[in-house]
Order: sequence, then structure tokens, then C-alpha cells
Amino acid sequence: MAPITSRKRKAETGFPTSQDVLNLAASKYLKAIDPSKPEDLNGFVYYLEKVRKTLIVDTQSGSLIITVECSSVEILDELWYDYCNGFLNKMAQLFLMTEDVLKELGISEVKLTTTILEEEYGACRKYLLQYSGEFRSLVYLHGDCLLFVFNVKP
Repeated sequence: MAPITSRKRKAETGFPTSQDVLNLAASKYLKAIDPSKPEDLNGFVYYLEKVRKTLIVDTQSGSLIITVECSSVEILDELWYDYCNGFLNKMAQLFLMTEDVLKELGISEVKLTTTILEEEYGACRKYLLQYSGEFRSLVYLHGDCLLFVFNVKP
């Protein structure tokens, strides 16, 4: 397995950095798709939007940060449950670190780690309980409500 946790640029080491890996996965799989071509929807996006009924409102580099919006406590709690039992991480690994990504970067394996901060989960839950029945965009009222921070492990 190629070392990819170095902060040095690929040109300096010959290996892609962890940020190179995450940027490629994001550009391939987290971009907007033509609604008339649902087959282009990545499995991780499908899981977040169709199964967990969240709305992806932003993605950022610097690790890979995905901000989602949950419209109910139930949706938030289901997402938190998937995070706590490792299922969210498994879905990210399966659908973001594909053979295409690995092949394009010339590496054989990448391990992702997802992170949702308990404080952010708690703040979102409190907000949803306080304003249930009065849906507002969590992202604009609370900054980044839920962040998935993906870290690459060699």
C-alpha cells in the first residue's frame, strides 16, 4: 500500500497526498448530476439523500467535509445511529474509494474514517426538538450543522 498521509505534494514524493485522494473522490462522486440520469447518482449520495433522507448542502476540501441538512429528529437520529455503529463509514468507504479512484492515483488501498462531532449532533438535535413543526435550514441558522469529516488512513 502506498503511503498517502504525507503532507508533501505528489510531485515531491511520487505518491498522492491524502487530500489528493479526497479531492478526486469528491470531484468524481459528489458533483451535481443531471436529474434525468439517476443512474449517475453515486451510491453514497443515494444513501444520504434517498435512504437517510438528508440533503447535501455543501462539500468542502480540507479533508472532505460534507454538510447535510436533516429535517427531523428521526432522520438525524438514524444518521447518528449509522455513524455510531460504523455503517456510515462503510458506505463512504464503499462508494467513495472506488477502484477508479485508486487506479487513477496509482494506489491499492485507502481507509476512510468518518467523523460527526457529538457536540454538533447534540446541537442539531436540540434545535430540531425546539423547532419541530417549524422547519428552517439548519445550515444557515447554525453554520455547519452536521459535518462528515473524512480522514484518510494508510
